[in-house]
Amino acid sequence: MIQIQYRPGCTKDGKNFKEGEVYRVEHLIYKCENDFMFPQGCYTTDGNDIKIGQKVMDYDKNSIYECFGANLKIGYNEKYCGRFHPCEDFPEEEKKKFKPQHHYRVYSEAIINP
Repeated sequence: MIQIQYRPGCTKDGKNFKEGEVYRVEHLIYKCENDFMFPQGCYTTDGNDIKIGQKVMDYDKNSIYECFGANLKIGYNEKYCGRFHPCEDFPEEEKKKFKPQHHYRVYSEAIINP
């Protein structure tokens, strides 16, 4: 007879986590709860946390940070804007203040398999 030993905790990306432990990877935040790594939100390049469903506009850095979740997916989108590529969501008065910058995006996405 084969015995299987139960070890409480979670595994993600080949790493083991204890109950309540948080794992931050590729702008996504997970927490070990009830033996599963549940998505908690995202974090920006600067390390600031944002909630799932939240969009943060940083007028000083001409950027938009977004953490989204739908259909068992969590994702993060970071968009930097400039004079030639304005952030469409910014108010017109903020668009006029843009400093020239390179336009680029950072994007991460993961599928959640319970």
